[in-house]
Amino acid sequence: MTFSRSVLAVCIAATVLAWGTDGLGRQAADPARPRNVILMIADGQGFNGWLAADYHRHGRAGAEPYMRPRADGTRPHVAAVATGSLEMFDADGDRVTEAAEAVSVRRMTYDPVARWRDFGSVSVATDSAAASTVLHTGRRTTNGRLGLAWDGHHRLTSIAAIARSAGMAAGAVTSVQFSHATPAGAGVQTPSRHAYDEVARQMLDGRLDVVMGAGHPLFDDDGRPVPADAVPAETWTWAGGRPYFEQLAAEGRTPGGLALIQSREAFERLAAAGPQDTGPVEPLLGLAPVRQTLQFRRAPGAAFIDGPPSLSTMAVAALNVLAADPDGFFILIEGGAVDWANHANDAARMVEEHAAFNDAVNAVAAWVETHSSWDETLLIVTADHETGMLWGPDAWTDLDGDGAWSDGDAFHDYVLPRNNGQGQAPGIVYGSPHHTSELVPLFALGVGAEMFEGMSLRDEHARRLWGEAYSWDGGYVDNTTVFSVMQAVITGTEDR
Repeated sequence: MTFSRSVLAVCIAATVLAWGTDGLGRQAADPARPRNVILMIADGQGFNGWLAADYHRHGRAGAEPYMRPRADGTRPHVAAVATGSLEMFDADGDRVTEAAEAVSVRRMTYDPVARWRDFGSVSVATDSAAASTVLHTGRRTTNGRLGLAWDGHHRLTSIAAIARSAGMAAGAVTSVQFSHATPAGAGVQTPSRHAYDEVARQMLDGRLDVVMGAGHPLFDDDGRPVPADAVPAETWTWAGGRPYFEQLAAEGRTPGGLALIQSREAFERLAAAGPQDTGPVEPLLGLAPVRQTLQFRRAPGAAFIDGPPSLSTMAVAALNVLAADPDGFFILIEGGAVDWANHANDAARMVEEHAAFNDAVNAVAAWVETHSSWDETLLIVTADHETGMLWGPDAWTDLDGDGAWSDGDAFHDYVLPRNNGQGQAPGIVYGSPHHTSELVPLFALGVGAEMFEGMSLRDEHARRLWGEAYSWDGGYVDNTTVFSVMQAVITGTEDR
């Protein structure tokens, strides 16, 4: 297959329309060319986080099956992604968060020269809502927005909506609350990511065929049942609000027609059953019996809890449901608690969450090779942004003792995490509890993966750091390119 720069330019510049009242309807796609697009996001994970997790799991980098050539010869394309959202400024040039106060708007940019001159230069960064929006719509917005332009009004069309308009199915799976920002980017349109009740109701109104994640109000973070009257008010909002959820639980189905499953055994049965028979997709909400995360929020020092399914199980179950659509599907699968661990600067739980994400990627790749093929499926594995400013322990010295990098601390060099061997805690140090604008990795397998080749900018300094570990040539793409490639595969323009 070939792909011209002009076609990519057309994809990037494509007019973005709203989810109209009839925009949830479908048109027949070409039955001769089913296409599946799978986007997997390790939320908040940069190259150094990937390295640290690899060292712990394998004692070396680049050993995960999805990073290696497949049995049929399919090879992953490795790139990096520059993340970033939009910033708003008032008349005095100060950053503002309200569109009404903005007199100018600019995009965050990644500068491969300036970045290596200032260790702390990555501190201005996107949030997950804006990051998910750009990956799913190809359009940047300001932090906090979901599926809307920076003004908070103009609607942006997601790749899930494009897929459904082409006759395909669509879904979202996550290891955190299903109404959290990254999975919500698959279709929600709201000015604030924190309007969880509205986000949840939009997620379940029928614009997606499958939604799976945590956020069950009647369980705590250790998977133990909680009486309804003891549930905190905010927790109800993650599932659409108390009246909404109680109606859902009583009827077993959302107003948008998604049937409810909520036991580990139900997820496991779906995963073990294989792809459902070809025909209309049976819409499904899989609500894991745990409050915020599948595992991360369990008690400190506690063993894995048994109640919720694994991310791998949820991913395969969702694929089996969506595969009933003969025209193909789009799905987002997120390892959301990687970000939570990095925010907490919790290295042990970070490598644990990333291992669960890697297991899910490998399970998805195996599903493709068993039930589909790389000729009809594109798998993209990446992150929405980096969190934690993670480096090796000799990169800098915390002179003021506050546990975070600041200009008063001593920078030494860009030192990679230390490999202490398989099963051993890698040597790392966090420089921040926040997001950064560091480059993040991208691995692409299957149909259309070659579109990332030749379309990239270059960061030679970054290549010297991470290139050998991941067979990466230093090429990086803008985050809008991820959307453009997915759109091209779904619409078939990569064949032109």
